[in-house]
Amino acid sequence: MTSSASLSRIARRALLTAPICIMAATGSVRASDLPSINLGLTSYLDGVLPSGPGFYYQNYIEYYSASRINDGLGRRLPLPRQSLSLLADVNQITYYMPQQIGPGRLAFDLVVPTVVSASVHDGVGGAVLRSQTGIGDILFAPIYQFNPITFRNGWQLSQSFEFDILAPTGEYNASTAVNPGKNAWALDPFWSATLSLSKKVSVSTRIHYLYNFKNSDPPHSLGPDARTLQAGQAFHLNLAVSYAITPKFGVGINAYYLTQLTDSRVNGSDVSGRRERVLGVGPGALWLLDRDNFLFFNAYAESHVRNRPKGNEFLLRFVHHF
Repeated sequence: MTSSASLSRIARRALLTAPICIMAATGSVRASDLPSINLGLTSYLDGVLPSGPGFYYQNYIEYYSASRINDGLGRRLPLPRQSLSLLADVNQITYYMPQQIGPGRLAFDLVVPTVVSASVHDGVGGAVLRSQTGIGDILFAPIYQFNPITFRNGWQLSQSFEFDILAPTGEYNASTAVNPGKNAWALDPFWSATLSLSKKVSVSTRIHYLYNFKNSDPPHSLGPDARTLQAGQAFHLNLAVSYAITPKFGVGINAYYLTQLTDSRVNGSDVSGRRERVLGVGPGALWLLDRDNFLFFNAYAESHVRNRPKGNEFLLRFVHHF
């Protein structure tokens, strides 16, 4: 049996190597310095405006579970138990203007995430992993949706640009390891596109660049001298290939990838060994219920993980056009 002194040493070491935070807005429930980002939430037909201008409502139900947390070398953290089981609900409203401006139209986006439940265990009585639920960081953004481009070979390209702004509105407590919010502003602009190769086959992607601002109330796990934490800049993308079995039902393969490009900074100084990386790959399906209603399912298994939990994600997404 492990002694209480040994458990205390394990807890201190884990706290120094991996401060944890739930991230749920537009992005997967995760743990790390980085804020909530879109890791696999969107997939098939991502660049397409399927039903014309107007209002769109989207609801995402996301379940994430992990049984290990990796350090910067991909090794399991030295905790007696590592278990995360998280459920998030994300609501999104998007309005596409009917007027054309140049080769497309403007749109506006609002995303409100909620961490519905969070069950975490560390094997040391919650000394490292304690959680809370609640509203996450809200995202708002302007969008420019281009008109589709048809090539001579029959291929069609649909694309848009969006400038995501994440506001520090979520529940946050510096003494709690697992929080719905990050207590810092972030910018996460992206380009999304769908290339339809035929009536049956399409390839979609969403490519982001993430920039984070300072958290002036950093996690207590960084130590008593930490006054600010600024997560590093990062690149992340989603990729999906779909095949239509029928005009209304298709299947495919989906993936996401994240790599942190710069070190996180504590009190304005770079801290090495905290850069994050993850690859998620899995199957998916889409169902066009009718002209104004769409249903997506995606599953992901993670690998090549650094400074994050390594787990599995399951996502159900409903889209309705008014």
